[in-house]
Amino acid sequence: MKIGLYQAVDAFRQNFPIVRYFGPFREQPQRRYLLPARMSKELGSTGLHAAGILASDTAGRQGELIRQVNAGLAELLPGWKLDLVSRGEVWSVVLRSAAGTDFAVNLADGGTGVAQALPIFVQRALDVVSPPDRPVLEIIEQPELHLHPAAHADLADLYLAAVEATPVRFSIETHSETFLLRLRRRIAEGKVDPATVAVLSWNRPTVPPRPDGF
Repeated sequence: MKIGLYQAVDAFRQNFPIVRYFGPFREQPQRRYLLPARMSKELGSTGLHAAGILASDTAGRQGELIRQVNAGLAELLPGWKLDLVSRGEVWSVVLRSAAGTDFAVNLADGGTGVAQALPIFVQRALDVVSPPDRPVLEIIEQPELHLHPAAHADLADLYLAAVEATPVRFSIETHSETFLLRLRRRIAEGKVDPATVAVLSWNRPTVPPRPDGF
């Protein structure tokens, strides 16, 4: 039994030498951030370093990463784009109207859903700008948390696009029917090979009746 388990773990590590994890509750945005001394290579399980990575990229690579983030956010937030405002070593993450006005809202004052989704979009952008050189398994719980159900389908498309463009594979725990329906639609349209998608569901076992006296 132990030998079989060790073999399974070894095979898993060979297939996925890099494993990431995002929990169901991502980091709440702060109103201001200090520019980090160096750009973090990982977002962390709560997306703690998302804003710092964006700031470092904007300061050092002229915003290549945030442009990619905004490309992904276009479907989720039509009419808005993410921007960084700097005051020396202090940065703020804002949502700016794409209508050509100067209207901007600090992300700390924006909706919870956008803040929860930001680390997801930053990671997707990172994988495009700096593709992993080895296979990656990304495990994420409830990526749709606090987002309007209409946005859940866009998230499903985001992950499908990532599978096509990068060596990242996903294990996603979701409570969203809309998310699953989008996967089913893309398979029915012939845009996704059904062999690349597996849906696992768990049902709570039936609880036997209590004995008399309880």
